[in-house]
Amino acid sequence: MTYWNIELKIFTELGHECFSHGAYHRPHIGSAFRPPIPDMAYDPHFADMFNFYQKDDLHPEMIEYKDVIIIMHDPSLVMKNWEKIKHKRVIWRSIGQSYPEIENMLLPYRQQGMEIVRYSPREKLIPGYMGEDAMIRFYKDPEEYDSWEGSKWQIITVSQSMQKKLDRFQLQFIPSCL
Repeated sequence: MTYWNIELKIFTELGHECFSHGAYHRPHIGSAFRPPIPDMAYDPHFADMFNFYQKDDLHPEMIEYKDVIIIMHDPSLVMKNWEKIKHKRVIWRSIGQSYPEIENMLLPYRQQGMEIVRYSPREKLIPGYMGEDAMIRFYKDPEEYDSWEGSKWQIITVSQSMQKKLDRFQLQFIPSCL
């Protein structure tokens, strides 16, 4: 079992109330690709709003009672919602796959107070790197990797857009797994 957003699982286990405008908007159900997080808060009204308001045009009610807004990787969510969310604590969470264009797009929001949590120290090598407020590696649940013993030096990657981004990766990809 792999949690695609392990941070939601961890925050929930630590006692924080989390809501997701993504695959976990109905956390007790999960989806075909994401297992349920049964202990995560479920708000039917928030989940219903998910069906009517896209991530790039959040309804103010979806923001109003939230203390922190964490955006995973996608810079468009920051840019398209900034005027609605800038009065909150906004954290952009990298996934170790940033590139110069993302750094440049998000720099104005960084200068206006958006915080940054990075995945890897290797991201400092990205041209135009806009800094970080924290460096936190992704958590790996030992129970999910209990049969792995490390004897095979193999790497596998799964991506829905690898072909589309192939040229960019060949020219600008900076591996962050080290």
